[in-house]
Amino acid sequence: MNNSPITPADIEGGLVELRETNSGGTPVLFTATIDGTNKIITLTPVQPLAGNTLYYVKMNPVEDASNNPSVTANSTFTTDDTLPPSFTFAPTDASINFSAVGNIIITFNEPIRKLDDTAITPTDIEGATAGTGLVELRENNSGGTAVVFTATINGANTIITLNPNATLKRDQLYYVEMNPVEDAVNNATVADNITFRTEDRPSIGSFVPAAERCIGDPVTIIGSRFTGTGNPVTGGTPPTVYINAVAVPALNITSFNATQIIFTMPSIAAGTFPITVRNNDSDLLSAGSSFDVRPAIDVTFPVTPATLSPAQNTSVDIQIGNTQSPSYSYALILNSGPVGYTATTQTTTGNAGARTLTTTPALNKIGDYVYKIDVSRANCVTKHFPIHLLHLQWLPCR
Repeated sequence: MNNSPITPADIEGGLVELRETNSGGTPVLFTATIDGTNKIITLTPVQPLAGNTLYYVKMNPVEDASNNPSVTANSTFTTDDTLPPSFTFAPTDASINFSAVGNIIITFNEPIRKLDDTAITPTDIEGATAGTGLVELRENNSGGTAVVFTATINGANTIITLNPNATLKRDQLYYVEMNPVEDAVNNATVADNITFRTEDRPSIGSFVPAAERCIGDPVTIIGSRFTGTGNPVTGGTPPTVYINAVAVPALNITSFNATQIIFTMPSIAAGTFPITVRNNDSDLLSAGSSFDVRPAIDVTFPVTPATLSPAQNTSVDIQIGNTQSPSYSYALILNSGPVGYTATTQTTTGNAGARTLTTTPALNKIGDYVYKIDVSRANCVTKHFPIHLLHLQWLPCR
């Protein structure tokens, strides 16, 4: 506009603007030339333009030899798509504690197809046999055992989902490879892969009580990973407890969380058995831990006092019609009695037959004597015979 020749520096300095998207977009650096006739300006971007991107060009006013100025003009254009699709894996590379029942998801930033320009099907992803498809899932590395999975691809052809046909192994390294695919204009990806490690199985640390329990009594299992799966952990499905590979009824489990289970020992044969726990969120089973199951304490045997009206200063024999093994103890305990009378608890062990306990010392006070019989075994909950308690009363002679 000052009648001087246009130089490349004039063009680069503002006569022509090149920006991303629009007039307010990020400026794009370029080098400029103008031909010898001063009719053709050429812009060469310093860096290759991004593919599939909108650009804005503005030509600011110039004039001809007779001082006739031009008006500002602008234009937009979109570059060709020259970039291959990008994609991400879930889980991400080197993830740990991935759910043993989780799906592997591969997400693309644009629709994809096979390299022969045909649509991708689940069979293409899975392959005719495990490890031969567009996606490979293997143990450890690219040479590891192939894992069978069921594949889906969404309607937009941007998300591939792998659902393993069986629960993944616990604490196992897995390898996923995405083989080449392309976008709608033949930009092909290169193969890429990740590895991830699955979560571990439940672990039993200890029992309360530690060694044994009678049928019908509560047992506490202390450990880890009894509920929940994945990283971050989700789920809180009740776990399953097995005794010698037989599931404890769900109603017997009275409370649970990720580190503790309390259940009532079900009615099973007595013996020493492995106890295991299945996390029903991860579908993983713990190793077995040995535990002794003992017969339930039986308080259904008949209990018969020799008399309910004893003579003064006498003792009363109370017979238990049957008893359990010597591991079970029977105690005659005064529940209530006349003021001034102090009883001594009498005990005996079972012998698989009848046993007799005697009130001690002799009943020397007027009144009612109410006795109970407790039955106990180490590590079992003490029980007593039904509360039709024994009312013993001696009457003074008249």
